Amino acid sequence: MPTMTELPIQTVLPEVIAKLEQHNRLVVQAPPGAGKSTLLPLALLETLSQNSGQIWLLEPRRLAAEQVAMRLAQGLNEALGQSIGLMTGERKVMGEDTRLVVMTEAIVSQRLIKENDIPQCSMILFDEFHERNLHTDLGLALALQCQEYLRDDLQLLIMSATLDGDSLGKQLNCPVIESQGRSFDVAIEYHPQNIIQGQYLDQAVKNAVHTALSKSTGDILIFLPGIKEIRQCENTLNTIYDSQIHQQTLKVFPLHGQLTAKQQQSVINEQPIQKIILTTDIAKTSLTLPNVTVVIDSGLERVSQFNLRQGMDELVTIKASKASAIQRAGRAGRVQAGTCYRLYSQEEFQRRRDFSPLAIEQSDLAPFCLSLAAWGNLDLNDYTFLTQPESKQIARSTQLLEQLQILQSNQLTPHGRTLSQTPLHPRLSHMIIKANHMQLGYSACVLAAVLTEGDPLYYQDTNSDLQTRMQLFEQTKLPNFFEGAKVNAAKAQRIIQQVKRLVRTLDIKQGSLHSHQTGLLLMLAFPDRIAQQRGKGYRLRSGMGCQLFHGDSIKPTEYLAVADISQSQQQGQHAQSIIRLCCNIERTEIEGAFAEQIKQVETLQLNEKQQLQIISRQQLGELILSETTKPADASQKNAFYLQEFKQQGLEFLPLNEDHLAILAKLALAHEYFPDHFPDTSETALIKDRDNWLAPFLATTNIKNLDYKQAFMSRLDWPTQQALNQWFPDALTLPTQRQAKIDYNETPPVVRAKLQECFGMSQSPTIAQGKLKLNLHLLSPAQRPLAMTQDLAFFWKEAYPQVRKENRGRYAKHPWPEDPLTAVASGQTKKRMEQK
Repeated sequence: MPTMTELPIQTVLPEVIAKLEQHNRLVVQAPPGAGKSTLLPLALLETLSQNSGQIWLLEPRRLAAEQVAMRLAQGLNEALGQSIGLMTGERKVMGEDTRLVVMTEAIVSQRLIKENDIPQCSMILFDEFHERNLHTDLGLALALQCQEYLRDDLQLLIMSATLDGDSLGKQLNCPVIESQGRSFDVAIEYHPQNIIQGQYLDQAVKNAVHTALSKSTGDILIFLPGIKEIRQCENTLNTIYDSQIHQQTLKVFPLHGQLTAKQQQSVINEQPIQKIILTTDIAKTSLTLPNVTVVIDSGLERVSQFNLRQGMDELVTIKASKASAIQRAGRAGRVQAGTCYRLYSQEEFQRRRDFSPLAIEQSDLAPFCLSLAAWGNLDLNDYTFLTQPESKQIARSTQLLEQLQILQSNQLTPHGRTLSQTPLHPRLSHMIIKANHMQLGYSACVLAAVLTEGDPLYYQDTNSDLQTRMQLFEQTKLPNFFEGAKVNAAKAQRIIQQVKRLVRTLDIKQGSLHSHQTGLLLMLAFPDRIAQQRGKGYRLRSGMGCQLFHGDSIKPTEYLAVADISQSQQQGQHAQSIIRLCCNIERTEIEGAFAEQIKQVETLQLNEKQQLQIISRQQLGELILSETTKPADASQKNAFYLQEFKQQGLEFLPLNEDHLAILAKLALAHEYFPDHFPDTSETALIKDRDNWLAPFLATTNIKNLDYKQAFMSRLDWPTQQALNQWFPDALTLPTQRQAKIDYNETPPVVRAKLQECFGMSQSPTIAQGKLKLNLHLLSPAQRPLAMTQDLAFFWKEAYPQVRKENRGRYAKHPWPEDPLTAVASGQTKKRMEQK
């Protein structure tokens, strides 16, 4: 194995050091194996004077941080804790002379929040930046703001393997240096397997291991999506290679984040046997596994993804990206030529996305928002993000933080300040801290462990009762079966260990477990998940509907506190929101826990008899905790009607044809004389409702209101007189009959018998002669004969034909050849002669 000075990064070290003398930001792009995690930090350490601050080297994972720290210390021939220090969530090795600290990315965010200007630090190195988890983006955003406002001398070095370095350099406005890598050829072999969502994966791995062992004596590194699959494959391989394991020529090792540091180190240490290492992406970068010459890539990875229905992140299995597959394959070529067996086809590889999805685009942003608020500002425009967080997700997260009493008007509360110092999700840390004040801190730690580690009980039939899971840990000894369920011993033990860590980390006094308080605790963690019975299902505080699975053994009560919701196709054609874990609660518990958030809401509403009532409700979000009704008084009715008119417009008012006709007349008047008559459009009437509608509502019922008078009230007396003159209700015909003008038509219409219009030479007009009426000429039987706005033209051109067609049909009525000289009448010829 080459020494550190033989690593490829050596050739660009002078340029890196020179650039950092001129710039406070720099991007170094180098493939795996170039030495950027080891040789580069030591070279930078040599350039610092003893009086300079520390170098902080950030690693995305605890195991990588521990191994890198040990290798750096070995490079200086020192013990860890001298010049080289280590800080992770579980381990701290530091000394007075420590000058370079390797830490996990979450630590640097906490340090920046605690000490904004981090005076003890002179340089931050972001290693394996291409992995881009949420802590990466948060740490960089805070470091950039620290650099801009507080510490222009703080230097930032971003080291990446697979990202586009030039693009990153442009976003950060800094130089980019590229280094060559050091790797041997890796032969890629595709072995497509029948793997369906992770099923049959152990058999596919077994086949690939068999092939690899027949061709290679080097260690075999197998990338699997998660711990479940690792255990599955470990059991299968241990059974098949039992004899070789007993002969100590082969050993199967798991390698994942839940192992202790000692267990992980035993895998990494060189041993005189051939290893089969079953790992997650924890081994994709940074770790040194010197004897690996074969990689088996399942093609699957497990990523954290925000589940709207759970309200928190969940782990989902997806197809690994091209970049991830390339990095995995590279582990086989670190020390000599190797082979990578991909358990999928080459065509499928080509179809995969280039990079894995970014955490900032799909993760729960509540912890992210809490950290920004703790830093001092939730305005995203003040930060430099390589990828801008989604605004709806930010809004949803801040709303949750307000419900958890962490934020108030986008400012951190004292309670929120306390929570920002804890490593848990805000939901769980809020629950534990609040519960601790109620002497329920230990019970809250157990519930938090159950919620994070997963269900320890396996039921054949559905049982969503979370209180039963809590009761399991009231037992002095874990049974094999509990309350009709099989106990998952491994998961139960992990829950117990997690409880111990939480109690120690949060300084919680260990006491009795009170499982009967599970509902109260669950409400504290999931205030948005309180559910109220509605029909056959439930409604959440947010308004979202959900339901218990058919046949669930939990007793369906009026209220539930819900922890987990998922979708299922098993209850009908359409997917339903199914409650998976919950607990019964009482309304009094809700009122006690959320007294400050419960609102008294009064609304006016028409009942089935169209009677207006006041409905008084106690509401928590969309949940109606109590409701009373009483009749509305006159003033409340008026306010309701005015509000409804504002929202619904003219459709809300019970207008008849006469009312609509006066509105049409007023609209016409405004159109022809806009300076004389007011606007009567719907918008104008809504805006002016207090002046014309409110006074009439004060004296009469909305149904009996004289809307014609109400509309006319907007005109003073002279304007009303002008309206009546210029836009009369009726037209005086030659017979002296008053024919109604229909203003509901455009243009307005007058209907009259043709014989009533004899002697009328020109079409009648209104609006001071500006608008001709549309004259509908009717037969003696009131049937339409013609419609015209040009009466003179009708008499001259059309009347002769109309006379010819109708004089025989209506022989009793006059049909003179010259209608202009004839006597107008609506009567028959005989009646006219009798006069």
